[in-house]
Amino acid sequence: MKKEVGRKSRKVLAILMVLMLCLSLIPATSAYAETTISFDVLRTAINPGYYFSGALIDMGVPLKAGDVDKDTFTAIAKVTEANGNVQGSFGNFAWDPEKEDYAVDENWAEWNILDAYVADAQGNKAAQGNYVKLEIEWGTRTEQSGESDASRYDVPATRASWYTLNGFHALATVEVKLTQEKDIPGVADAVYVQKDIRHDPLFAAFDLSLEVPGGGKAPLYTPANASKDNLRPLIVWFHGTGERYAEGTVNDAAVNNAGANLVGNRALSFADEEFQSIMGGAYVLAPQSTTAGWSARRLDDMEALIRQVVAENYVDPDRIYVGGLSMGTGMTTPLITSTTDNRIQFAAAMLVSGGNLNESQAKIIADKGFPVYLVGSASDRAASGLPGTYDRLVAAGVDAKLKLYPEGPVFDGEYYYGAHDAWNYVYNNLVEDEEGQTIFQWMSQQVKQPTLSFLDVKPGSWYYGAVEYVYDNQIMAGTGETSFEPEQKLNRAMVMQILYNLEGKPEVTGETSFTDAGNAGEWAQDALLWAEQNKVATGYGDGTFQPERLVSREEFAQMMYNYAVYKQLDVTVSGDLTKFPDGKKVQSWAKTAMGWANGFGLINGSEQADGTLLLNPQGTAIRGEAASILKNFDLNLVK
Repeated sequence: MKKEVGRKSRKVLAILMVLMLCLSLIPATSAYAETTISFDVLRTAINPGYYFSGALIDMGVPLKAGDVDKDTFTAIAKVTEANGNVQGSFGNFAWDPEKEDYAVDENWAEWNILDAYVADAQGNKAAQGNYVKLEIEWGTRTEQSGESDASRYDVPATRASWYTLNGFHALATVEVKLTQEKDIPGVADAVYVQKDIRHDPLFAAFDLSLEVPGGGKAPLYTPANASKDNLRPLIVWFHGTGERYAEGTVNDAAVNNAGANLVGNRALSFADEEFQSIMGGAYVLAPQSTTAGWSARRLDDMEALIRQVVAENYVDPDRIYVGGLSMGTGMTTPLITSTTDNRIQFAAAMLVSGGNLNESQAKIIADKGFPVYLVGSASDRAASGLPGTYDRLVAAGVDAKLKLYPEGPVFDGEYYYGAHDAWNYVYNNLVEDEEGQTIFQWMSQQVKQPTLSFLDVKPGSWYYGAVEYVYDNQIMAGTGETSFEPEQKLNRAMVMQILYNLEGKPEVTGETSFTDAGNAGEWAQDALLWAEQNKVATGYGDGTFQPERLVSREEFAQMMYNYAVYKQLDVTVSGDLTKFPDGKKVQSWAKTAMGWANGFGLINGSEQADGTLLLNPQGTAIRGEAASILKNFDLNLVK
């Protein structure tokens, strides 16, 4: 028995020795698998263009400040344009010939790393973090070349966009090879793999999903402080010829240049800190046309787009500004001289590096009452019409300004541009009038002038702003060309017509069951049919609607409540009616609607001579009150 146990023990020991021998023969390097570390390439915009400006590395382990420096890594890059061409030439509008020693074989170039530091996920320098930010030398050098021209030279392998998609501005791609040259705590045998190419944060802040009626894109920047209680101004800016929206196929790959106008002529400037600070936060709408470009043929499309943006956002309708450069003035001009029913009442306009208004157009602008700023260069043929335009605007009574820069290329204090590029003076807020006021400051002070032609709606009256709002937004019309009759009492047919207008006058078919609908007049028949079909209003037990019966304030609230239910808007909010001395006078059937109307600020009470606020629920509603309620409804609920 003991011998058998001994044999088994020796057998087990032999097996263990064989296993240990096998393990000893495995190469030691297999115990240390290579670590894969990913990095994103960063892009940054400046007025001369769009550039690859560095990288953000996700190290995967926590590092402390000082664990890396500018010599920790080396990098080489190769840039491919949208058309498939690889960058690699030196000279005007290519790589800087002063930096030929950056170039390596096959169109690769060294990246000159200026700094490397521990950062957070957004690339901000940090005392401790899991990321490393590489900052490289990037950008452009410019110099005058001729009487009105300029040459530019880019740091090799850093230009991130150019006019290479069939002549349109488009984004380039980049390949970066990153090598670790010095030890990093906790990181050994790492392989660095490129992941994404990040846009400039300003570019990324624009929503590119909005489609333009009739074709194109509509990049939109929304300020962080916009709300229903803080309506913000809107600037609409139209690009030049080279920034049109285009798509193509290059080497079997689909390419498009959505948002190219943001960096091609840097409309990003309006989302940058200086402009936003002066404006106190502003929306920026930068429509990008189809390849057909801008012209009066797109007027209906652009008016529809601007109205859509205003309706869907917290835009101050009194502070809508419009401008354009070069070809973009061909879209700005039709907008500011429009006489269509959908015309936009702008607070101010800019025509830059182009534009030519005749006497009749100048008169239309004078009647609208907003100022115009003209900016150009004397060397630019496209701007040759600006002096004459200025004279015609002033003669018509327009508050116009002209800044015509001397002959020669545009120089903003740091970069030279061709003479046609005078928009760079605007983007850098360098345009000043004789008092030293900059163009951004000028714009911030412009507010839409009163446009109402109603002689019975006087500026300063309590309902003036409300009447202007409902008229401009086509919710209520006047009772005549020069009258609104704000004190006129409302009847049931009038209220249905107002709500029908608010709904956009949808097409209706069929006949109303109200036996007395004809008493309302032909103008109200569609409105009554629509109201009955959608339960916005009901008739009486005898089959009548009584269209000529005057409407009380609580009845008007009930009709607005019915409309809100039909629109599936929020009807859960309710104000405290007991705070009004006459709150108990609200009839039981109207308490829910009146409470809702008060809770949403639609009906806030009428101030008496002693300062008391009364609901006056059985008082007859008048057109001025309806305008106020409808304005609050559109802003507080619909928007």
